[in-house]
Amino acid sequence: MISSASLLLGVSLLAAGDTTVPPGVVARVSALVAERWGVETDALELAWGTHAGWPGDAADVPMRLVGGGGDGWFVLTFDPPAGRPSAVRVRAGVRGPAPVAARDLTPGHALEAEDVRLEPRVTWGPPSERDRTPVTPGWEVRRAIPAGTVLSPPLVQPARLVAPGDPVTFVWTRGSLVLERIGIARTGARLGDPVHAVVGESRLHGIVIAPRRARLEEAP
Repeated sequence: MISSASLLLGVSLLAAGDTTVPPGVVARVSALVAERWGVETDALELAWGTHAGWPGDAADVPMRLVGGGGDGWFVLTFDPPAGRPSAVRVRAGVRGPAPVAARDLTPGHALEAEDVRLEPRVTWGPPSERDRTPVTPGWEVRRAIPAGTVLSPPLVQPARLVAPGDPVTFVWTRGSLVLERIGIARTGARLGDPVHAVVGESRLHGIVIAPRRARLEEAP
């Protein structure tokens, strides 16, 4: 087992040494990260700290990937049967096409096809559901975005499906029973957002499921 003192000793070795990472180490770390993140090893990009002399059989030395991988960062620890434990920092990211701003964009602008272009980029850290959501025309620009910036939330958000003052159909279902009520939206909302509306003196609350349509959160 590697003690905290040994780990600190290993990390202190990062300041000098050979920067050439043995291919066997790259392959093992890629496999570990790919398994954790559920991605293909070919899609991974690894950036390495400097290790003060890789063991000659580094590919076979017992190693462990430490850390949660936030922003892609891990510490790779080595515990050779003979010799001192050591460690090196490694950062992992996923390569792939990313939507970037084709020109400077202003807040409140609705994205048009010519505003977006795809470029190969590395996203450091594990993929998220947000990364898998395609940015499409109609998305709203939330703040000033210089050309060349990767377009992702919160810089841009999906288009609103409900605007304040819109009539919204609230749907309530139980088995084959379907009830609908129409209210006037008091708030704007996007797909999956909560929306609040009024019908006379009554209030309706639901979750947006389509343009001007919501799932009622409680029976009318």
